[in-house]
Amino acid sequence: MAGKKGTLIGVVLAAALVIAPLVRSETAAAQTAVTARFGPAWPTFLPKDSRAFAGVKSPARPLIRSEVSGKRLPRSAAQPLTEPQFPSMEQLTVFPGMDLDREIGMFGSGREPPDTQIAVGPSSVVELVNRNVTVWSKGGTLLKATDFPTFFGPSSVGWNLFNPRVLYDQDGGRFFAVAAATKGNSTSVVDDLVYYAISNTSDPAGVWTVSAFQPQAPTQTGKALPSQPRLGVNRNMLVLSWDDFAQTGCDPTNPSVFCFVGSETILLQKSDLLTYGGANACELTFQSDPVCALQLGSLDTRHFGVMPVQSLESTDTEYLVFNNADPNLNENQCTEVSPTPTIGTCPTLGVIALTGSPRSGLTKQEWNLPIEWTTAPSNAEQAGSPQRVETGDDRILSAVWRSGKLWATMTDGHCGPNSLGGDGFAVGSCARLFEVAAPAQPPAPAAWTAPSKLQNFSFGDEGGSFYAYYPAITVDAVGDMVAVYSGSNPLTYPGVFVIGANASRTTFYSELSFVRNAQGSAPYQSDLCGGRDRFGDYSAAAADPVDPGDLWVAAEYVPTTNPCVWGTAVARLTFSTPTVTVQSATSGPPVGGTTVVLTGTDFYDDPSLKVTFGGVPATRVTVQSPNQLTAVAPPHLQQPIPATVPITVATVNGSATAPVPFTYADRVGSAPAVTWRPGTQRDGPPPPVAPSAHPARPTGSAGVLGQIMAALRYWLGSPVTGSSRSDARFGLRVVR
Repeated sequence: MAGKKGTLIGVVLAAALVIAPLVRSETAAAQTAVTARFGPAWPTFLPKDSRAFAGVKSPARPLIRSEVSGKRLPRSAAQPLTEPQFPSMEQLTVFPGMDLDREIGMFGSGREPPDTQIAVGPSSVVELVNRNVTVWSKGGTLLKATDFPTFFGPSSVGWNLFNPRVLYDQDGGRFFAVAAATKGNSTSVVDDLVYYAISNTSDPAGVWTVSAFQPQAPTQTGKALPSQPRLGVNRNMLVLSWDDFAQTGCDPTNPSVFCFVGSETILLQKSDLLTYGGANACELTFQSDPVCALQLGSLDTRHFGVMPVQSLESTDTEYLVFNNADPNLNENQCTEVSPTPTIGTCPTLGVIALTGSPRSGLTKQEWNLPIEWTTAPSNAEQAGSPQRVETGDDRILSAVWRSGKLWATMTDGHCGPNSLGGDGFAVGSCARLFEVAAPAQPPAPAAWTAPSKLQNFSFGDEGGSFYAYYPAITVDAVGDMVAVYSGSNPLTYPGVFVIGANASRTTFYSELSFVRNAQGSAPYQSDLCGGRDRFGDYSAAAADPVDPGDLWVAAEYVPTTNPCVWGTAVARLTFSTPTVTVQSATSGPPVGGTTVVLTGTDFYDDPSLKVTFGGVPATRVTVQSPNQLTAVAPPHLQQPIPATVPITVATVNGSATAPVPFTYADRVGSAPAVTWRPGTQRDGPPPPVAPSAHPARPTGSAGVLGQIMAALRYWLGSPVTGSSRSDARFGLRVVR
């Protein structure tokens, strides 16, 4: 077998196998592999208070723990969305993505887990799950749905396609997608491929160009199982990376497990892809020169779970990151008898930088940044069921780069000083986040600046009070960070959670107890319907290329009371101050009632959003989308008239003023302001008279009705005498 005797990680392997007419699982050996990886089955669940937190705003919240202090940060560092803070993470919109019921209804069968992925383009959102590709408007309208065999083309018919990934490249204005594919089953893989696709335009509902790579086969066990293909991109290249596993039987002492035999990292010339779909390609070699061999075929046995980084702005540097901190992984370089001197202080977060291009040549350098040790997480408890939620392993799951900073996430079982049980396995599951200073590197390696760790913290708890798993991360144009993950505990069904940090206060974290409308409604237990209780394997996060302050997230939850049905939720978030760029009206009558449509950014439907006309709240506000709202002007009861006032939209993150002030006029476009003069009929009410100690109650024309009629005559400009007057401008008829 090529390489070392590999790691036993079956929970994330991808040999798709039909296990029920309606549900497909990615691996038939999932349960035995979990036992091999994590030890024997967990003890029987002891029933506690299994009430769900549906409708409750603040369930038991996870704890943040900083590596620097080794202590959990106080709960005040993780405030719910509703508490006023500046700037705060606000939810602009949320809509349900794909779910198992919809998948079965559209395509006749479904799979678990969904492996939730999204990418966001100029006008739409693409979601990939383990069976299909869907395109949605940014408001949540389903525009197109395609199953994998149709999407990846005729050559993919008859293949099991799984572990999808997708991203939008802002530099090139295209979407990229990747998925693994096998023929056969988990014990007899007869063929394998890694498909990748590129959209021909920025419209994901249009045509895509599809190609495929053949993974390298371990010579002793036949075809490999390509696991979790990953995507990264920068100005010059698209990067694909995946892990190859030998199928069961590769290890005589553990016949039911899969063995890691090496990783593969392919670099493709992006300019070729954008031009005609094909590309100059080479395979990254870590042990020898050249850096990128033009002939593919080198398995890398010293790096596991290499995650290419998605560059969110134009750069010639492509970073890759991997976890070199799990002592249970054979391919962890820190566990070698004689680690190379470049490894440094173990354990580490591995960081690789590449400059150049596959066509012109590449320069590579690798660093190891000291971090805490990590370990695979325990499976997560959930409300209402003894069945635990699968949480995967501790590979890096998501990584992005912008403005000299690299963010990466993974699920980790090392959540605190008491992370391991008596059997040596983790007792908790937390989301671990890394922030790394990673500058764009110049062409000459001698002038390169080594990356350095800025932050390393976990979000969850080792005691089982809260389990966080499958995180994903992204950042906006100014450096605000959002991470999404699934979470549960004995009192909480699996739901979608978010944590964020704004760029101006790097030590502040803003946490949503739940993404609104993405609270779990039941435990996840698909074994009741013939499934294997598979959850994950990913969540997703993406930056909006049009609204640079907006960030999108998607993750798995249980949307109905049916414990067999997984669902995904897609949410749009922001830390940004709203903007107003266009308004539909600039004037109206003093009685109010004028409808003004405001166009801008970062509007959300919540009482904390206020629209005012000269400081007076609008009579009614309706938010149609994050980019449009309608406000009804309130009455203006002060003199002089005409009067010009600003229209302001305010949220907890700040305020914005409409480009043109709003004018209250006697008649729209009327002449200049007037002031009161005694004896006139329309110049306003007389100065107030000091009341007597016992004022007389007005009667007749001086009573309440008379005052109302006088006010109407004044504001509408009608004469004092006369029997009646119709005014078509205001739709009113005044009768006297």
